[in-house]
Amino acid sequence: MNTNCDIHISVDVLEEYGLGRMAEPDIIHLEEHLLICQVCQTRLEQIDEYVQVAKAAAAIRRHQSGPLEGGRGAGFRQDSRKPETADVA
Repeated sequence: MNTNCDIHISVDVLEEYGLGRMAEPDIIHLEEHLLICQVCQTRLEQIDEYVQVAKAAAAIRRHQSGPLEGGRGAGFRQDSRKPETADVA
């Protein structure tokens, strides 16, 4: 396999592809490039790993914070219904 590519796909485009946000004609060209370019394959693998970690972290956070009450749970603690505040230095 030839792994010497002169042109590489931008990280932004690879992220769009990894998140399933690309149009079909663009996907075809990108996938053809990925078949021959090891650099872009590696970048896409790194993006995929990041997305999986982010999704897992979000799922853990949702599980820890419990169900939202009355559709207003964002920014409220389940036990006190007081807005959460961030520490400001």
